[in-house]
Amino acid sequence: MSATLIDLPEAWSDEGRKFRTPQDWLVAVLRAFQSDEVPERVLPVLRQLRHPLWSPQAPKGFSDTMQEWADPDSLLNRAELSRTLAERAPRIDPRQLLDVVDTAADDPLRRLLADTSIAADERVALALASPAFQWR
Repeated sequence: MSATLIDLPEAWSDEGRKFRTPQDWLVAVLRAFQSDEVPERVLPVLRQLRHPLWSPQAPKGFSDTMQEWADPDSLLNRAELSRTLAERAPRIDPRQLLDVVDTAADDPLRRLLADTSIAADERVALALASPAFQWR
């Protein structure tokens, strides 16, 4: 059944996209850095993003709507964390991030990641904070 759902064109349409929760965003960052494990230092990061592990503020759990996670404070936190993570992460080719995000061939993010006049860690930080990286 899962394979059939994945094969549906509707599964890949823009209407089916969701804004990443902080945990989803952090998992995407770890995937982008090809991390094989989740380091313990991600727990404070999740708290900073208002998504403490196993501790939702409401009994119904964490919301998965864009309104909950795309407010100005949350986006600023993600941008600041993107810079910190890019500075501390192992050096990677910024174009490698395109394996984690779905972008069109003419998306400006592709040009940004290929622009060697910008330092690699800055390109990584900009990509992690980019709109393309905020959606799944």
